[in-house]
Amino acid sequence: MKESVIVLNWYGPYDSECLNENDETRVIYLATGRTKYQRNDQIQYCGITERRAAVRKKGHKKLCLITNNRKFWVAKIVHPRRATRSDLEAAESVIVYLWQPPLNVRKTAHPPRNKYIVVSHWFYTDGRPRQRKQKMLRELYDVMCWDGEFWRTSNLRRWSNWLD
Repeated sequence: MKESVIVLNWYGPYDSECLNENDETRVIYLATGRTKYQRNDQIQYCGITERRAAVRKKGHKKLCLITNNRKFWVAKIVHPRRATRSDLEAAESVIVYLWQPPLNVRKTAHPPRNKYIVVSHWFYTDGRPRQRKQKMLRELYDVMCWDGEFWRTSNLRRWSNWLD
């Protein structure tokens, strides 16, 4: 079976009010911050929505548990060009299984069914590329490969045009 490749462009962090300005639909999102009694910010939840992320966060049972410094990262699938619901679910499955966010319950017990390669690129909310990821995101790998038996992971380095 051939691997499916999914490329994500992550934008953020957004606070709750700035997230309302993001009009992207069919996205994956990460919610970061602290829940009650936690000392450090961390990735708390990974989810998907076919609506705008700002609409999804309202009334979400898990997101309400993040009470301190809640921020959001929103990822648009840039490959495949016409992303489907199953592409969103596949990318979410890879991230949730490998990272195990504390507020995710589903998709943490079993690895994805199919073979996937998920590549993440990181940007500021205004679209500028990030040189470095924020501290809590550093262990969320830029490249995550599941071949059905083994994981392969890596982080990418951003280079300027070094050929000139």
